[in-house]
Amino acid sequence: MRAKWRIVLISITLVSLILLGFLSVLCSGTSTPAQAYEIKDLSGIQIPDYASPGLFPIEETIQEILVRTQAEVADTPRNPQSLLLKWSDYIRYIDTGMSLSDQQLDDLVYLVTVDVTRRPRETTRQDIYIFDARTGETLGVGYTPFAMILPKR
Repeated sequence: MRAKWRIVLISITLVSLILLGFLSVLCSGTSTPAQAYEIKDLSGIQIPDYASPGLFPIEETIQEILVRTQAEVADTPRNPQSLLLKWSDYIRYIDTGMSLSDQQLDDLVYLVTVDVTRRPRETTRQDIYIFDARTGETLGVGYTPFAMILPKR
């Protein structure tokens, strides 16, 4: 009788080890996290139009970003979006965790996003750039594991 229980216990242990090994293979990072497919729709937020003469023309910079990014990604970067907003609006509505300690709440910035497809294990969906709207200076560069839809102007 003891021998049968011992065989049953050994069998259960072996089956458990096999199942644990199978689960570890499934969770080994070969799949893409669910967050990588999320979309953050910000198209409904109301941001005043801050456009005025003398601001840096962002369109040429966006084209340069697309050219530089092309060399780093697995597919053609697409859907560039830009938004002129105050730094306080960025913190309030969009904040991606990018910390720019020198910025004042009333400073105007351009937020530029570009949809990218990187290597399979990377979860980046968008590259993010923040530029000073007066000088064109790059203030920050980052990425998100989700795609943002910015308000249209």
